[in-house]
Amino acid sequence: TVYIDTGIYSNYTVVVTNSGTATNPIVFMGAPKAGASVFRRNASANVFTLEGSHLVFRNLTVEQGNAAFSASGRAGIIVDSCLVRNNNAGTSGGSTAWNLRRSVFAGHTAASGVFSGGANTYGVDQCVFWRNEAVFGSTFNLFVTNLENSVVVGGTAFLGNLPQAGDHNVFWETVIRGG
Repeated sequence: TVYIDTGIYSNYTVVVTNSGTATNPIVFMGAPKAGASVFRRNASANVFTLEGSHLVFRNLTVEQGNAAFSASGRAGIIVDSCLVRNNNAGTSGGSTAWNLRRSVFAGHTAASGVFSGGANTYGVDQCVFWRNEAVFGSTFNLFVTNLENSVVVGGTAFLGNLPQAGDHNVFWETVIRGG
């Protein structure tokens, strides 16, 4: 586990090259107080570039980047109890398995919101998607394997495939398309 102290870490991209395992992931743990560990980037660059697999990001605020998290060809990427806001996109890349848990994704301005570059899978539980331009906005091969106990407010959801399974979700002032 990598413990991240209270503070604002700004104007650089964090590149994670190491990998954990499915049973022993590398955990990046922010301070327990909400909003205490903030990663901020200008909109022209990503906040986190993930070159490793089996990574967990917990208790972080990630904001104002091109993408909050960017990964291609990765497995076991977990975003848990994070505030991901005001980026162009929350996630980006291709062929990556994402698990989004107990997190808020808000104010993403790209037409993709939570974005896939293609062939990504998403498991989503207990998340809030608030006033994004789009949620799961890729028209490529994006697969939401499970969407449970989540709230989507505003924007357009599912420009590509509809979720394969889901239960106990709320959609408010949201256009649901599905392709």
